[in-house]
Order: sequence, then structure tokens, then C-alpha cells
Amino acid sequence: MGKWIMPQQIKNLRIREVSCSEIIELLENCELPTSDLNPNTSVFMGAFYDEDLVGCIGLEKIGDSGLLRSLAVDQNYRGEGIGFELTKAVLTESIKKSYSEVYLLTTDAEKFFIKAGFYKIVKENSPKAVKETKQYSEICSDSAVVMKINLA
Repeated sequence: MGKWIMPQQIKNLRIREVSCSEIIELLENCELPTSDLNPNTSVFMGAFYDEDLVGCIGLEKIGDSGLLRSLAVDQNYRGEGIGFELTKAVLTESIKKSYSEVYLLTTDAEKFFIKAGFYKIVKENSPKAVKETKQYSEICSDSAVVMKINLA
């Protein structure tokens, strides 16, 4: 069993850019897809407590926008704000990259992302760049929700 992060310890959380290979095991443990991870079009960030990878997130370039993907937090560390800190970090990266909006697909985290500022859009009205991703067309189920946040 992993260490538990106490809320006051979240300040000790470090977030840094990581390689695709560093996050595969965590994604698989969280039952998230890994087959379409592309280090050539994506940036991945890891959250570390001490030396342990406790969470990760990805940002894929799609057209002039970003696709938030692969947000995962080790189940022993959930509920401590790590997912929110990772989301903030990827949105900051999106602004640095001059993305005016970021999209995501989710089957079970809609409420979390609403709290982070995203809103649901009609799936069929998703931009072409989103529809052309493997995540949209092959990996996520028909029940996946498409969400968006405007950054400009």
C-alpha cells in the first residue's frame, strides 16, 4: 500500500514534464488507454510525492487547440487535490502554447472537470480535429462526454 498524502502536504507535490514511457504503468493501473499515446504531438506531466509518481496528465496538440488526456491519479492518493493540480498545470501549458481552447473526452469524470471550469458540448458538434483523434473515433465509448474550456 502506498503512502497517503495529507491535505497539508499537497504543497510538497512536484509536477514536472515526463516521458510517455514513465506514465504507462500508472495509466494501465487506472485502466486508461495507452495504445494511442504519441510523444511527438503530446506533452506529459507527472505529479510526484517524494520520488513516487502519484499522478499524470497529457496534452495533445489537435489543430490550434489542445486535447487534455490521460489524467490519472494512483488510487492510494485520490481525493487530495492532485488531479486538480495536474489539470491546472496542463491548462497553464495550454496557455503557453497559445491554445484558445482545450477539449477532453470522459466517461466518468464529468463532475470533476466541471469544477475545473470545463463545460459539456454536444458530441456531434465537436470540431473536426477532435473527431479525428483515436480517442474520439476508436477508444472512448459512445457514452463518452466531450467537454471544453475556453482559454482566450
